[in-house]
Amino acid sequence: MLPNADSADGWIKRPNSALPFQGKSALERMLTGRVADLYVVRQYLDGQRGWS
Repeated sequence: MLPNADSADGWIKRPNSALPFQGKSALERMLTGRVADLYVVRQYLDGQRGWS
């Protein structure tokens, strides 16, 4: 999804303004301890790829 390996590896730790993240990183969202948050990040990634 991202043009180079550094971007692909780094996005998970960077703050994200997309609605599911509300300014936090995807990693922060996934580390909340709730399985549902893993699903939300997966849904977001699928949507970015054009998958529903």
